[in-house]
Amino acid sequence: MLATKVGVKKTGQRMGHMSMSGDNGTIEIFIYSIAILLTTILFWWFTNLGYVFLVLSLLNNIIYSYFCYKLLIVKDRQTARNAYLYSLLHLALVFLFIVIDTLV
Repeated sequence: MLATKVGVKKTGQRMGHMSMSGDNGTIEIFIYSIAILLTTILFWWFTNLGYVFLVLSLLNNIIYSYFCYKLLIVKDRQTARNAYLYSLLHLALVFLFIVIDTLV
């Protein structure tokens, strides 16, 4: 049976680069979500994408920012997992919104 833990060196020390834990990590994640929101607006402004992309992406970013804000407040494993999973979906949706806006 494998006795090692994920994220723990053979010396028993936790590897710091494996996770952004604590208050600083959750604050940085929330600031990152706001930065993504502003980047989306700038991306729309400097490209020829329409209002469909802007509206859908803003809604998507607001939902992602909500997950990150909830993580900032609650700070438990399930909330972190939900924020992570939505971040994966968020990226896929941004590309989908570009396709939808191009087709419309």
